[in-house]
Formats: sequence, structure tokens, C-alpha cells
Amino acid sequence: MRRTFALGCFVGLLSLASAGQSNPSFEIFGGYSFLRESKAVASPISFDLSDFAFPQQMPSKSMNLNGWEASFAYRRNHLGLVLDTSAHYGSTTSEVECRESFVPCTPTPVKIHLTLQNYILAGPRYYFGGSRFDPFVHALFGYTHFNAHFPPNNAFFAPTLKGNGLGIALGGGVDVKIAPHFGYRVFQADYFLTHLNRNTQNNLRASTGLLLKF
Repeated sequence: MRRTFALGCFVGLLSLASAGQSNPSFEIFGGYSFLRESKAVASPISFDLSDFAFPQQMPSKSMNLNGWEASFAYRRNHLGLVLDTSAHYGSTTSEVECRESFVPCTPTPVKIHLTLQNYILAGPRYYFGGSRFDPFVHALFGYTHFNAHFPPNNAFFAPTLKGNGLGIALGGGVDVKIAPHFGYRVFQADYFLTHLNRNTQNNLRASTGLLLKF
């Protein structure tokens, strides 16, 4: 994971070095963010029990999380280097499948309160440019943290689970100019891959908010 993060930063710095000698600029973004998580990150069922009775110990239901995103970008011409952080929060009731090897059983309901936070993502961004609309694409790499809490009324008791893992955001968006130093990010959409709790999650992140340029 550290090598992936370092590679993203190196690619961004190399891109900026080749962008010419124009005056640099800076951007600060902050706003609302939505995350569609492909499946729950954690389960109250122990991995020791998963092979014996629960072949798929992770809840299969996807989750909708709401939160915020903030980023800082150093820009030179069409190229930029981005530092990004975000956090998303949500709850769901899902089911864990069970194995009918010995006795009949039904899927076990599971309630989850989940927090998914990017400590830091970094990488290069390319701006297509425009007098009013400024589309862009980027590739961001870094660390992601999760915190899963299971209410006591679950069928299985489990303490709060947490951990860190890889995070990759591949996507882009469109900014619109409002004033000389202010803009609005109409939308930003990312394919957001995370590898947490020994599983890979293929997620979708969408954000919108205000932009400060100087």
C-alpha cells in the first residue's frame, strides 16, 4: 500500500515538472459526498466460524453512506497534484448466508453502523480547461480507514471492528466558474476501490460543493 501511495505522488510530481513554467495556482474544495458501497466491510461473525457454518461471512447487502469530502490541489496549466480526504457514515440491516451442512438454517440478519474515512488520497489530475466550465480527470491513491459498530440486539455479539487498507479513486468531474476566486464543483464521480478487512470493495463516490481558487 505504501508503494502504491508513493507511486501516485511520484507520478503527480513528474507530471507537474513537465507542465511548463506558467504561474501555479491553488484550489480548495469542500462539500457533500455520497458513497455507494458494494458490500459491507465487516461482520459480527468470527472468521473462525465462517468456514464451518458461514461460507460467506460478510453481509451481502450494499450500503448507501453520506458524508463530506475536502481536497487541496496545486495546479500548473492543465496538470495538478491533489490531496484528498473524506468521510462517510451510514447504517443498514443486511443478511449473512449460512451453510446447511448439518441442520437447516436461514440467513442471519445483521445490523451495522459503519464509518468509512479516507485519511489521505493523493495523485495527479488533468484539467481540460475552459473559460466557464473546467472538466477534469484524476487518479488518487492512499489509505482508507473503517469503523464498524454492531448494536447489541444482533444475533451475534461482536466488539467494534476497525482497520486500515488501500484506497484508490479513479474518476473526474466538472467545475464551473462563479467569480474570479470562487467556483462550484457541479459533480465529481469516482470509481472508489477499497481493500479492507481482507476483502475488496468496488464502490462509487459522488461529490459536489464549493471551490476556492487563489
